[in-house]
Amino acid sequence: MGQNVVFDPLLPWPFVLLAFALAAGQLVAGAFGLSRWPARAAAAMLLVAAVANPSLRQTDRERLPDIVLLGADRSSSQSLGDRARQLEAALSSIRSEISELGNVEIREFSVEDSPPGSGRGTELVGSLRRSLANVDAGSIASAILVTDGQAHDADSAANFPFPVHAAITGSRSAWDRRFQILNAPAFAVVGEPVSILGRIDDDGVGSAGTEARVFMSGKSGEATAFHVNVGEDFEIQTTLDSRGENSIHIWTDADDGETTALNNSKVLSISAVRDRLKVLLISGKPHAGKRTWRNILKSDSSVDLVHFTILRPAHKSAKAETAEMALIEFPIKELFVDRIHEFDLVIFDKYHLQGIIPLDYLLNIRDYVENGGALLVSAGPEFAGADSLYNSLAFDFFPAEPTGFVIEEGFRPKVTSLGRKHPVAANLPGAGEAGSEPAWGRWFRMVDLNNVKGDVLLSGPDERPLLILDRFGSGRVSLLASDNAWLWNRNFEGGGPQKELLRRLAHWMMKEPELEEEGLSAEAAGNRLRIVRNTVGESVDPVLLIAPDGREESIGLEETRPGQFEASLDDLEAGSYRVSDGSRTVTLAVAARSPEEFRETIATSEKVSRLVERSGGGVFWIEDGIPGVRIVRSGSAAGKDWLGLVSRENFATVDIRLRPVADPLLLLFLAAALAVLGWWREN
Repeated sequence: MGQNVVFDPLLPWPFVLLAFALAAGQLVAGAFGLSRWPARAAAAMLLVAAVANPSLRQTDRERLPDIVLLGADRSSSQSLGDRARQLEAALSSIRSEISELGNVEIREFSVEDSPPGSGRGTELVGSLRRSLANVDAGSIASAILVTDGQAHDADSAANFPFPVHAAITGSRSAWDRRFQILNAPAFAVVGEPVSILGRIDDDGVGSAGTEARVFMSGKSGEATAFHVNVGEDFEIQTTLDSRGENSIHIWTDADDGETTALNNSKVLSISAVRDRLKVLLISGKPHAGKRTWRNILKSDSSVDLVHFTILRPAHKSAKAETAEMALIEFPIKELFVDRIHEFDLVIFDKYHLQGIIPLDYLLNIRDYVENGGALLVSAGPEFAGADSLYNSLAFDFFPAEPTGFVIEEGFRPKVTSLGRKHPVAANLPGAGEAGSEPAWGRWFRMVDLNNVKGDVLLSGPDERPLLILDRFGSGRVSLLASDNAWLWNRNFEGGGPQKELLRRLAHWMMKEPELEEEGLSAEAAGNRLRIVRNTVGESVDPVLLIAPDGREESIGLEETRPGQFEASLDDLEAGSYRVSDGSRTVTLAVAARSPEEFRETIATSEKVSRLVERSGGGVFWIEDGIPGVRIVRSGSAAGKDWLGLVSRENFATVDIRLRPVADPLLLLFLAAALAVLGWWREN
């Protein structure tokens, strides 16, 4: 409570001051012996005082509470070890002690992980600044931060006008082994060595040694071990065998006493491309679609195409000299003996036995396929004749046998039930629903086949096999029983997906992973895992999910479309997962919500010490005991086992009361009496 005198004049101040000056002049005159003036001057002074209206102001004030900002670091790194328990224990103790002090208000805030992908980590200082938005900084007695000290924005700390204290969770004696990839390519060439540069560091105390073992596994799931030195850069190499995205899992074993094993492994995704896809295309006699295969293959810049067309069979004679015909000699021996195994794919387009390629050379093609090569035959009427490739002893592995008949009638190719599941023919544009007529143009010729032993993806009239895929040894062979695919390219009757179909067919022949009929893939988005299993069968068995800690779980899959079964898992913990269907294994990483939280996991006071020291606060390790809380008015704000709250002693005015110093009627009465006295003395 406070009191003081204030004036609230009934007239503007200039008039009051003028009246006061006149009254003062009368008093001065009275002082020099003018007997009639003192009484009148006193009366004037009383009138001026009444007009000035002096009042006694009484103010009622209320003490404002001091505010304490209590920040809880709830970032992902606080889940390690015993930190979460220490955090809650410290918060509970601090709340309890502050509540006993009286007239202290707690404003709590949490420090969460930064948004995924932001790369900002724990924004401890930023969260403290944001908590000041609705608080009068002059009322803040202190800020108390309960954290593991891993503040990624500590360098941006500004001066705060109040002490900042830090209570550190974790242990000074903790240690952690940290594995990091220093350099790895995003792209690589199939079959060529890939170098990966890495490093293992031990943080904290209690290192497990100066050497460590690093393991690396790829698509096969088999691990290769390397011995490396801790604290030194190391280089390991691997070779990618398949095109597309390749996951490489690299890890080091977790040792007893480590803070976490989440930073002991990495999963790399390297996109592998073929240096040059080498394709050998042998065309028979010229026909309207002769350039179909050539144009499709040449449109792919990664394809190195060797194309020969047999324009003049050996049994045909010509009057002109060979040199005059400007034709090069067919390099049979070079192609089918010396270099046959250099090709990724061999295509025979409307080719038949003409005596140009000897049987021994054709047997080389058989060996080439059996040892992992690929052979594609685009068949015309010649395939049904006596000089068909099928009739050669070298090609008894063909997936079907020609009956000798050629069907010549208009028909629209249809995707078979098996083809709707196979990646080569599944979801072709315009294929329509099962049982419906496709929106494609017609073909007019195909070779009749029987004794089919491969997978029929397209059919012709009366469900006759049109496109057949099969395996022979380690290689692949496919047979397209028509030479009319070029009609789609000419947009006849609306055309069809000729380029897409032949592209998929050629890439399946070259064993591209995305076109395998039996496949397993998995992808992670945040903490969500999607598993996809492709098959041409009617059903699939559950897959096995192996978690980062070694736990195994059987996951059932549901069919989402013909030939594709899926499962989705949510809220997975961060780490490296493996998915296996028994014959295939996929390794992938579920990233932490904030990976920055696990790059440095050792609790530390170093990062926040600058902020704390500049503000006059203190640093306390909770493992040494939770600090007490006390009120301080000046001097140090922290001791060995206590932290201080600076008393601000702020007040708020709750009521103001005014009352006159003297009753105005009394002043008027006295002024009148003095005026009468002056008049009486004058007479």
